[in-house]
Amino acid sequence: MNFTGDIKDFRQPMITSLGIMMGFILNFLAGWAVEGTSEHPAIQSMSDWVIVLTLLLSLIFMLVVVYRLLSNKYYDDAQIRYFITLKLYMFSICVAFIGIIFALFI
Repeated sequence: MNFTGDIKDFRQPMITSLGIMMGFILNFLAGWAVEGTSEHPAIQSMSDWVIVLTLLLSLIFMLVVVYRLLSNKYYDDAQIRYFITLKLYMFSICVAFIGIIFALFI
């Protein structure tokens, strides 16, 4: 199986979906930060810290995935590299959903 030629078919949808999710998360965090004032900061409780940290962690992993997908280096183990990238992709999405769900219900 010539996997190196087929990875381009998976790259574009992953980049697109990550761009949409990263935009949503950044918009959510920016809106939250704008609400804060010097008297009433946006992050006040432990649950706020959990939400911020999970969303920032997911953004970091999303950036790692974007870097791995856009890297133009040739790897002999492209199939293994792609599956690791896919696992990181799914992990970043799960962490983001956990943060958003936590924000909705807490």
